Amino acid sequence: MGRAFEASQGDLAEKLFAALKAGDDSRGKQSASMLVVGKSRGRNINNDRLIYINVDDSPAPIPELRRLLDMNLGMLYSQWMGELRTAGKRKESRDAAAKVARYMPSAQSQLTLGVMDYELGDKPAALADFRKALEMDPNVRRQFEASASPQPGRGQRLGAVLDDQEFMQQLFPAK
Repeated sequence: MGRAFEASQGDLAEKLFAALKAGDDSRGKQSASMLVVGKSRGRNINNDRLIYINVDDSPAPIPELRRLLDMNLGMLYSQWMGELRTAGKRKESRDAAAKVARYMPSAQSQLTLGVMDYELGDKPAALADFRKALEMDPNVRRQFEASASPQPGRGQRLGAVLDDQEFMQQLFPAK
């Protein structure tokens, strides 16, 4: 367990999960739990708990713990992405968006990551992100274009992408 903890990459929650998984055996398998705290880092105002998940009475507690951990980390990184973006920390916000796309993969998370990569001037990465979103959901093109319609709080970010005709031609080549 110790070797797995030390050899794993990522934050504390990932290291703890690697250790739990390494220590998993066939005896008495039924539940698993994880608690990660950090001063003033909790999702709720009144505590410091980043991760607090429990799996009770499951025939496969470690895979279920992984699923819950991914959801929790995805929500945490989504929260941090917004906070960092509001603070003007665009690169750090983009890095958090990449974690959201990893932990909660969806066409929407890939679109968000693509917009952030585009805004940072990394058009090849943005193109790859948008293409991955298209692979995940064939209807993304309609969603992509619809999200650029003038609505308060929407469209301005994606508008620059849509106005870039060369980029759009790469993303949606004419048939």
